[in-house]
Amino acid sequence: MSFTTYDFDETLKGCGVERTDIKRIIAAHGVTEAGCCDNCGGEWRGGFLMELKSGKFVYLSGWCDYTGWGCQDGTERKDFDTEPALSDLDKQEWETSLPDLQRYIETGVEAP
Repeated sequence: MSFTTYDFDETLKGCGVERTDIKRIIAAHGVTEAGCCDNCGGEWRGGFLMELKSGKFVYLSGWCDYTGWGCQDGTERKDFDTEPALSDLDKQEWETSLPDLQRYIETGVEAP
């Protein structure tokens, strides 16, 4: 897995989701494709499934090119009334143990 709290936060911003509206992070995935150019950080893409405090579920996905967030990037939001199966979202390897992201949504503080 390859995602950071920064990737998560930028995806939230791009989709108009407030950190304080999130009840829990259910699953996440991310990948950095380092082969995009010589000596760069690589392009990133990933997604986050979460439950909102309203009881709704939301899947956010995002990407940024090798220059990072704020240059060439994008996000997408999908809302659900019930929790969707991970297999119905992106066909990725999902991570479901996400203590750093959960801590971030609860406190606004990144893990040390």
